Amino acid sequence: MTRFLSRPNAALGLIFFSFMLLAAAWGLLATPYDPLRPDVWARLQAPSALHWLGTDGFGRDVFSRLLVAAWVSAGVSMATVALSVTLGTAIGAVAGYLGGRVDDGVTVLMDALMSFPAILLALGILAAIGPSPGGVVLALGLAYTPSVVRVVRGSVLSLKEREFIDAARVLGHGPLRTLLTHVIPNCLTPLTVLATAMFGNALLSESALSFLGAGVPPPAPTWGGMLAEGRQHVQAAPWLCIFPGLAISMALLGINLLGDALRDLLDPRMNKL
Repeated sequence: MTRFLSRPNAALGLIFFSFMLLAAAWGLLATPYDPLRPDVWARLQAPSALHWLGTDGFGRDVFSRLLVAAWVSAGVSMATVALSVTLGTAIGAVAGYLGGRVDDGVTVLMDALMSFPAILLALGILAAIGPSPGGVVLALGLAYTPSVVRVVRGSVLSLKEREFIDAARVLGHGPLRTLLTHVIPNCLTPLTVLATAMFGNALLSESALSFLGAGVPPPAPTWGGMLAEGRQHVQAAPWLCIFPGLAISMALLGINLLGDALRDLLDPRMNKL
C-alpha cells in the first residue's frame, strides 16, 4: 500500500476520488437543504454564506443537489461496473475455456456489439426500456460487457494451456471447478485495471445520458442533468454549469489517475522501467 501511495498519480488520484466518495456519503446521509424542494423566492441566487454554491432556476440549493448527485453518479457507476464485470467474466471465461463453436459464437456477438459506440448502444437500450436508474445500469452494463469479455477471454486462452491447468484436469477437477479456482483468479489483475477505467467511462456516460435527457429522470439530481438545466441560465447564473462541470472533471481525473497507478503497479513490464 505504501508503495502504491508513493506514486504521485496514485496520491493525487486518491485525493480527488476521496472527495467524490465523501460527497456521495454526505449526500446519502444528510444535506444542508432539501435537494428536491423548490423555493421561488430564492431563484438564481449567487453563491453566498446561505447557499454556498448558489441556487438554480427553481430555487433549489446547488450544493445539496451536487452532494446527492454524487451519490447517484457513484452508485450508478459502481452498479454498472459490477454488472459488466460479472457478466463479462462469466461469458469470457466460458467461451475461452470451452473454445470451438461456443467461442466462435461469443466472439462474433461481442464484435458485433463493439461495433457500436457504448453510448449509442446504451441510448438504444434506454429507448426500448425507458429512462430509470435501473435502466441506466442495465444499458451501460450491457454496453461495457463486450470489453470485459474480450479481456477475460484472452487471458483464459493463454491460461488454459498452462501446466497447472493440466494438473487440475489430471486431479479430476471439472471445468467449472477449474474455472472458479484456477483460471478466473489469475484474470483479476487485468480485470482490476479494466474495472477502474470502466468506472470512469461509466460515470462520464451516465452524465452524458442525463445531459441528453435519457439518464436518471428528474427531479432526481445528476451532474449531467444539472449541466443541462444550467444551460438555460448560463449567462445570468454561470455557476449552474461551472460547479457540476468541475465535479465531473475532478471525479474523472481522480479515477483516471488511480487507474494509471494501478496499471503501473500491476504490470510487471512497467516495474522494470
